[in-house]
Amino acid sequence: FGTVWDEGIYTINHLISREQRKERLIDFAKNHKTLYVYGAGEYGKGMINTLESAGINIEAILVSNGYKNDDRLGKYPIYEVSELGSRDKEGVIIAVSSSLRRTFEDNIKKQGKIDYIYGF
Repeated sequence: FGTVWDEGIYTINHLISREQRKERLIDFAKNHKTLYVYGAGEYGKGMINTLESAGINIEAILVSNGYKNDDRLGKYPIYEVSELGSRDKEGVIIAVSSSLRRTFEDNIKKQGKIDYIYGF
């Protein structure tokens, strides 16, 4: 999902409700054998809570290279995005503020063919 206003174009987040976005995120999560949340800040923590309340398993938390300050966030290990690699059935939910999404998306794309979606 993109931001509400992205390069002068309204995106899907503007057109669908928060509940519909949540359903899409949960469907995305269920269709991936391994799921990561990219973002260890407030957005990431909120996404973890949303996924846990839906019974979704999270493998780990991802942060940008050079920004790993801790080894864990709660019960989840933290990895730098370069540690991710590219394997089948992996999914990443990008859970950062809209101003950081492009940078995080570029970091994911550098890792190869990885399926990702934007959080709320």
